Amino acid sequence: LNAMGAEDFDFGDVFNYNRSKSWTDADLVRRQNKQLTTFADQIGSYDVGGSIGRPIMRDKVWFFGAYGPIRRTNYLGSQIQDGVAIDTSGRKFDRDSDVYAGKITWTPRSSHTLVFSTFGDPTEENGWLAGSTTGNNTPNADETSALRIVKSGGYNYGGKYTGVLGPNLLPDLSLGQHRQRA
Repeated sequence: LNAMGAEDFDFGDVFNYNRSKSWTDADLVRRQNKQLTTFADQIGSYDVGGSIGRPIMRDKVWFFGAYGPIRRTNYLGSQIQDGVAIDTSGRKFDRDSDVYAGKITWTPRSSHTLVFSTFGDPTEENGWLAGSTTGNNTPNADETSALRIVKSGGYNYGGKYTGVLGPNLLPDLSLGQHRQRA
């Protein structure tokens, strides 16, 4: 089905993607040097969501919306430094994203169209983020510096007018705004 103006059909979909932390071998070496061996992170996640779009008024107003929350937990890989195992139990971080998009199109007359749209991906990471956003670069990191919250992602808004005001005047005006977190 077509989201770009199909008049007689509802348009939408639903999706789901899951990943179990057990799908990554805990003994898989991610990085190794003379003193430090770091094993691969185990990741558990789910990504569900859907979209819907349809005309509100035939040949005049259409809408489209989509939303997909993504929830991911990284269980940080174990480490061995100078032959001694480092206690990495409890080292994990959560990454939660709320991805969305929306659009309304209004055509009051065949020669004038207004479009309003928004999309974004606000994200929060919370947990053991020592060393980098991958989380496990600093063995024996102090919990007070390792446990943190990082907010990122952005919000976007836009509007557009397209029209015909005469045989030689065809305006196409756009205005938008982007707001970024961290």
